[in-house]
Amino acid sequence: RGAEILTAAGIIEFEQSDYVVAETDLRGARAAPKGDENCNAGFYLGSVLTKREAWAEAAASYDSAMVCYDDKASLIAAKIEQVRQSTRGSAEFGARRIASLESDLADRRKRNQTSAFNAASMNARLGNFARAEELLVIASQSPDLADQIAKLREQLAQATHPATPAA
Repeated sequence: RGAEILTAAGIIEFEQSDYVVAETDLRGARAAPKGDENCNAGFYLGSVLTKREAWAEAAASYDSAMVCYDDKASLIAAKIEQVRQSTRGSAEFGARRIASLESDLADRRKRNQTSAFNAASMNARLGNFARAEELLVIASQSPDLADQIAKLREQLAQATHPATPAA
């Protein structure tokens, strides 16, 4: 039962709402060699822990996934630059390779931003409002999350500056 199999099983179990088994498999995937590089296992473990209302652990798992996806994005960006500088192969091959890498880069960045938003949500639940705001700066790079970010920022504003009752 390798890390990739445990990750796939954990994702399926999460989708089937079998959170106890999903947590076991996803923790196993993260505990495997190079498990800290298994971004998807970290993200889905955060999702499982959210469903189980383990806010602090979920926040940590999403934060770890966020860093992992950011690291992967940096590696892909470096690879894009390397392909651009290469004189090997045809221009057509290089263009296809760059397009493929740019698609992967966009995906990792989106996953990074989604993880940041989820970590912000968990931190808000825990009352860690400053950390939640820091994470929202990262999440706000995704236009797809704009509505959710606005709602969370509104909740943060209400939590940090509650309205005073009228006399």
